Amino acid sequence: MRHDYSILNKFGFKIKPVGVKFLLNRLEGIEVIDRNLPLCETLKEAQERRAFCIDEQHMTCMGPVLLGMRDPDPIFASGHVGAKEGIYEEPRANRRIYQAIPRLGKGTVRYVALACLDDLPFEPDVLVIAAELDQAEVILRAASYSTGRPLTS
Repeated sequence: MRHDYSILNKFGFKIKPVGVKFLLNRLEGIEVIDRNLPLCETLKEAQERRAFCIDEQHMTCMGPVLLGMRDPDPIFASGHVGAKEGIYEEPRANRRIYQAIPRLGKGTVRYVALACLDDLPFEPDVLVIAAELDQAEVILRAASYSTGRPLTS
């Protein structure tokens, strides 16, 4: 790995940070998970086990759409499901979310590797950190210290 993340251990996070890597090819030595999970639940899974990969066949919900693995199902993209379930006022409102959701380029990701910070065998593309407000302030200030880039949420 290029970076040393051990400084983050000093924060004493209540929830372990998770490294995420988007891959075209599976990393050698990291197994593909053997059960189906929605992408949002893979973070919790990574906190409770050794590093793993997940592919399209083992991912449920919107994960494969967000990762460019497949196109959205037209019935969902039309907005009719969210409106029918009462989540949105009408299909127009639900449809708008499908137009605004950022997605990775089609076919650019086949696997997602995830690992807890204390068992991170790869350089992550994203490090997901759940922090208390005072911890988050230190991390965000450090992130803009050398770049001067403004913080956004």
